[in-house]
Amino acid sequence: MNDPIKHLLNEHVAIMAQVAGLRAAVADLRAYGDEALDRARPALQAVGRMMATRLLRHARKEDEALFPAVEAV
Repeated sequence: MNDPIKHLLNEHVAIMAQVAGLRAAVADLRAYGDEALDRARPALQAVGRMMATRLLRHARKEDEALFPAVEAV
């Protein structure tokens, strides 16, 4: 049997792994300003794509299934 909570938690791990690249890019931008923009751009773009796809699907699962079930309890 597939555990839906475990599935959502695993998605959290994968999403946070992608956010790690964003954190590194932000730190680089803070330290080096505009000089770091070309280095940071790929991470920023990757997180933007992830937010528009994976994170959006994940949030819908929580909004449509998890949160209503929790509220019902």
